[in-house]
Amino acid sequence: FDWAHEAAANLAAAVCAKGFIAPNGTHVSAACAVSPHGEAAWELTPPLQGLRALGSGYLLTSIYWASMTIYVIDHRFGKAAFWAFVAALSASCGLVHGSTVFAPWEGPGSSKSMHWDFTLAYVLTGGLFLVIHLLQTAGFVPPKSHHKPLATDQVAVSKSK
Repeated sequence: FDWAHEAAANLAAAVCAKGFIAPNGTHVSAACAVSPHGEAAWELTPPLQGLRALGSGYLLTSIYWASMTIYVIDHRFGKAAFWAFVAALSASCGLVHGSTVFAPWEGPGSSKSMHWDFTLAYVLTGGLFLVIHLLQTAGFVPPKSHHKPLATDQVAVSKSK
């Protein structure tokens, strides 16, 4: 995450130093409210806080998201729910989306932390996957159908032999 953090800070510093060209072609001067290279820059707005939180623990986050995506594509919603709940547990203790690891009942020690937002989002996602899994088990949601070759696929295969 350090390279991305530094690149974003350098871009913001350049805009503060030189300004930018507006869509109508006029030059706009800019001034930074805080140093782009400082920690305070990431605390200015909720979108910046969320962007920084996404970068914390990105390796585990990508594993969780990839697992959920694969299982949703395969219509295995029970397993997707499992990974969403694992992500919720990880977010609740700062393992992902947090700058430090902490006990869930103690919190990160910062009022600007978004760990409960991410935890709730993962719990709701897991709950949705679980409901779809139960509907699938009851027969209301069809399982994934397997690809059956089309007639043109069979013709292409027979001509290549």
